[in-house]
Amino acid sequence: MPASVTLAELRTRVRDLADMQTSNQASAFVTDAELDRTINRACKQLHGKLIIAHGDDYFAVSVSGTLSGNISLFFIPDFMQLLALTVTDGSRVVDVPKYTMKDIGRLQQLANTGGAPDLSQLRYRLQGTGVPGGNISVLPPSTNPAYIYTVHYIRTFTPLVLPGDTFDGINGWEDWACYTSAIDLLIKEESLEQAQVLTGQRAVIDSQIDALAGARDAGRPDVVGDTMQDFPSTQWSAGTGWGY
Repeated sequence: MPASVTLAELRTRVRDLADMQTSNQASAFVTDAELDRTINRACKQLHGKLIIAHGDDYFAVSVSGTLSGNISLFFIPDFMQLLALTVTDGSRVVDVPKYTMKDIGRLQQLANTGGAPDLSQLRYRLQGTGVPGGNISVLPPSTNPAYIYTVHYIRTFTPLVLPGDTFDGINGWEDWACYTSAIDLLIKEESLEQAQVLTGQRAVIDSQIDALAGARDAGRPDVVGDTMQDFPSTQWSAGTGWGY
């Protein structure tokens, strides 16, 4: 069950920690606008910490769609990291492997032969866009509208803007972001001793995250998978796919 907290609640927690409560924004040492920037920066750091601590699934989502005509790109605006790409024709479901640059020629040749590619022929590669989000290239381009792709990925952090916007602290770990934000405010105020105290208290939460964040599925931890059986030959056939 999500442990979501609102931006308004985060503001209150941070001001309490930093002892900077205010009822008058005009005379506040730190306005809510500046406070929101520090909170968002800290929440973004926490988002990354949880992912690094192997908590991928905390921020994992899935989206499905089709490719039409010669369009071979998916654009996902909140994309951060890919977990898996699958495709189905309604009866079969196939994990789509990644292609390397040396495979482009043979994949383009398959597209030139005409007709819709078989599920086992499809390959993907991530491409940069220069803007937030990500592109997933699929080759050969699929003209088959029956092919439905599902992208399993980790989302980027979505900044909190309105007081009612929420952040999922998973297990109360939003306190790490509150301490981080409060420390920033105290450093600005040059209250270094108080900032040092909060730094020590934040370290306790750090140890909890390191110890627990990656143990969400303690009964069945991730294992190493076989990733070598891809393109073992240069010839694709209808009977054997890429030869494996």
